Amino acid sequence: MNISKSLPYHTMKIPCFRTFSNYIEKQMYDIKTNGISVNNNKILVLIAFVTGDMPALSKMSNHVDHTAYYSCMWCYVKGRYSPECRCILFNGGINEHPRTDESYLNDIYNVQRYGYRDHYGIKGEANISLLIDTID
Repeated sequence: MNISKSLPYHTMKIPCFRTFSNYIEKQMYDIKTNGISVNNNKILVLIAFVTGDMPALSKMSNHVDHTAYYSCMWCYVKGRYSPECRCILFNGGINEHPRTDESYLNDIYNVQRYGYRDHYGIKGEANISLLIDTID
């Protein structure tokens, strides 16, 4: 019997992801801006990427769920609903309609400026974007 799976949230509601991610994001932002101290030496920290499973990445990036019509974060291929498997299927590939940095920022702008609920899968700017350092 696997006891550990039944105990963590036995008597209380599972905390929402935003509560957890806000805490982690604050910690990461503090490390990024202030660095860490080792043997009285300040070390600057660059966060190059964040990893996770697709449901978590969708939430961290403020993107629609991984089962939505525009769930791909790297392209504009729209999924189609399949009544046979009761899921969203995707034809084509990432190279057919890729997202670029410019188009991604433009989609965020459209969501914020025009109040779209989601625009090609993007629900708004991600808090995590303040943490990631891009290297050109």
